[in-house]
Amino acid sequence: MEDNKLGHFSLESIFLSLLEDYLRVTKKDTKDNYDHICNLLNSYGIVNSDLYKDEYKSQRNIQINFLKNLLETKETDFCPNEETKIIPYNNQLSSCDSQNNLLASKNNNGSFFTYNFCNHKIIGTGGFSKVYCAYNKIDANTYAIKQITLNGYEINIADALREVRIFAKLDHPNIVRYFSSWIEFDNTIKSRPKISMFIQMQLCDKTLESWMRERTAIDFNANKKIFLQILNGIKYIHQNNFIHRDIKPGNIFLTIKENDILVKVGDFGMARFMDIDVENHLTDELGTLTYGAPEQIDSTNYNNKVDVYSAGIILFELCNNFKTDMERIKEITKLKHNEITFDGGDRWKELILGMTNVDPNKRYTIDECIELLGKI
Repeated sequence: MEDNKLGHFSLESIFLSLLEDYLRVTKKDTKDNYDHICNLLNSYGIVNSDLYKDEYKSQRNIQINFLKNLLETKETDFCPNEETKIIPYNNQLSSCDSQNNLLASKNNNGSFFTYNFCNHKIIGTGGFSKVYCAYNKIDANTYAIKQITLNGYEINIADALREVRIFAKLDHPNIVRYFSSWIEFDNTIKSRPKISMFIQMQLCDKTLESWMRERTAIDFNANKKIFLQILNGIKYIHQNNFIHRDIKPGNIFLTIKENDILVKVGDFGMARFMDIDVENHLTDELGTLTYGAPEQIDSTNYNNKVDVYSAGIILFELCNNFKTDMERIKEITKLKHNEITFDGGDRWKELILGMTNVDPNKRYTIDECIELLGKI
């Protein structure tokens, strides 16, 4: 029953969306009217009060648009005239620049993704998401496209919207670049339409995780350059009143140009607004446990210093060349108990221990980390 209460396509939720749209069309769309009717329906046990809160207004709009989409969609809406011609940029054809590929396929079901992008290749997966490397047929560039499957619960849509809205506000050399986002409805599944959100972003060469696996020796000069960029990215996130909450090597992306490594922080699926969420306590959702600060794992009362802690674990990894994952986890676990095996120099050791202090009040700030790194 609990799942049905929040079900994105529950009868209660759809009914409230239709009611709100009806009031809008009949020009009786005032908050008092809507709240009055909803409160009456709630008193009769017809609808749950959680579903008509203001925080779900954007989700109700999505439902209305989806229903209109079902009513108005025609195959011809998505298939251009067969005689339409598209000339590839600079006349240089890629493997998917033929006219048949540039035009919408009758099997794409109106998908913006399959219409505009080709050569899809999965380069990453998560619990509810996939990341593709995909070529844009229009601008002839290759992007990373994250597809988030919304599994039918309004809270998941709220989380997806929060991720993209935080990501879209960030513009910094050490943050993965955001380009666009959109929502798609797959109507081919008759029993329950599949809903996905897509995020178009900058494609980088590799993650810090893969880079560390591939290196054959530790270069402390390279480490310093890489880590400074990580800190600058995190500092920018904090300056915009966000907490990333999932800083880890797999979410740090590298673009390598000749001998220069450009570092960018990405994946804002766990990010939260500082001003709003801290006031009401942060959710108990966790990032990756290996990199999570003690207060993030144990409670919902914490601040942006959890990102500093996670970055400290990354620095520890950068300064060590672990042979196996088992060895890596063992040494990180010892570090979490203030035991460190490290021969890279006292200043590196001091920085690592200061960033991973279990007491957030004694833990270094991001500015202190940058200052100390500059002295190494």
